[in-house]
Amino acid sequence: YVYTTQPRSWVERYDQQAYIEVDPRISLNWESAIPLIWDQTSVRGMGDREDAFLDDALAHGISSGISFMFHGPHNSHVLIALNSHIELNDPIRLQAILRNVPDIMMFGHYFHHIFMRGVL
Repeated sequence: YVYTTQPRSWVERYDQQAYIEVDPRISLNWESAIPLIWDQTSVRGMGDREDAFLDDALAHGISSGISFMFHGPHNSHVLIALNSHIELNDPIRLQAILRNVPDIMMFGHYFHHIFMRGVL
């Protein structure tokens, strides 16, 4: 299941290009319980396909953000990704994000619970 506020064109492109295989928000969160605060400089250089994903995401207004994963039973994973059009997290913005990480994570948990209750 996916819930997004991104345009349908991005969702279709993401699927057509199999970006799930190279999306740094997924690969860097897969084995981690620590949120990933990322921007266009912090996750570049992982590989050509990853950089191509970042270029395409940037063209669609996805330039930075915070993502984290819930790890559930039977090796289940849920990714919460909050995105921004801002390309670089300057020190002030980074501090603001860090200060709000607990609220962001609680929001993710609550949103997932409400979303899944409607789906199931």
